[in-house]
Amino acid sequence: MIKNRKQLQKRMAAVAQWLAKNNPVLYNKILPPTQFRHTKKECMADASKFKSRYEWQLKSPNINKSAYSNGWAEECCAHMPKNLKLKKFICLDNGKIYENISKCAKQVNIPRRCINNALLGRQKTAGGFRWAYCDEKGNVIK
Repeated sequence: MIKNRKQLQKRMAAVAQWLAKNNPVLYNKILPPTQFRHTKKECMADASKFKSRYEWQLKSPNINKSAYSNGWAEECCAHMPKNLKLKKFICLDNGKIYENISKCAKQVNIPRRCINNALLGRQKTAGGFRWAYCDEKGNVIK
């Protein structure tokens, strides 16, 4: 007996995979064209190309939705940093390490959101500087 939505989604995904292998003609007739038909392997390979969940969602929305709908998102995003707010970041051009985006933005006179976007990979630079998350010693976290 299926008790919740996640169990139903897993069961539907299993049935769809079985149907795709055993009867592709019927599979294409039953599932609507908007149904996402990506395997776990495809999702993992695609996610490995990106640094953040946001970047993956923007640049590969169909595969991203497929991973989330099948419950593979956590495994696909395992290489991506989880809580970026708690990490220090570094200006790669001058080597200074910062702990707070707001204080850093005031010091270098760059809008806070620009620094944040550069850290998340949404843009390459902020204020002409390159930014990256780092550990306590200043080693860049990818």
